Amino acid sequence: MRLMLESHHRDFFAKNGYIAFTDLFSEEALSRAESIITGNARDLWRAHDAMKSIAFQKNCAEIATELTNSKTVRIAYDQSLCSHASPTFPKAPFSLEDASCVQPILCGMILRLTRGPSPEKTIPFCPCPKERGEALFVSGKMLIVLDPLLSLEKQKFLLIAYSNNRPQYIAKEKDPFVNSLKSMGYAFGDHLNASTHPVIFSRP
Repeated sequence: MRLMLESHHRDFFAKNGYIAFTDLFSEEALSRAESIITGNARDLWRAHDAMKSIAFQKNCAEIATELTNSKTVRIAYDQSLCSHASPTFPKAPFSLEDASCVQPILCGMILRLTRGPSPEKTIPFCPCPKERGEALFVSGKMLIVLDPLLSLEKQKFLLIAYSNNRPQYIAKEKDPFVNSLKSMGYAFGDHLNASTHPVIFSRP
């Protein structure tokens, strides 16, 4: 479903560092993604068309460009988050930029794939969508905690991280997949090409 942003959406994101939207994905898309995810993994879109259809959803990428006042967004990575699996991100507060070897991270979208409870409000903020199908956009620079989300019972989420038109591979010790791009022939400091990290949306 296409969503047109209004000024109050952008203002809310600029002030708070996050904003949630519903009805961006069909029930079929949510169910397929939920069935694929069995643990905490990265770049599922490279192996599963169902995950690619979510990660490359143009409406979500367009939302990311508008919220971050960017012209172009490229896929940085997708990351499954399962509460029954071993945690992958730091327990201490961090930003998505802090824990990403792809730089910069403009924002991330966390999509809830299961129905269930939500954690109590936390400081720093825990970006946990409240309902199945809700997509929560979070600034790449906002300080967050994921441990309360990952402590929920039998829940599945999908994080899509967006970068700009010239992403770079940078060593970040907080990224649990910091060495993952070396298998593609990249070395730290390299710029990532469009064949491995394609443009999802670009404004005229």
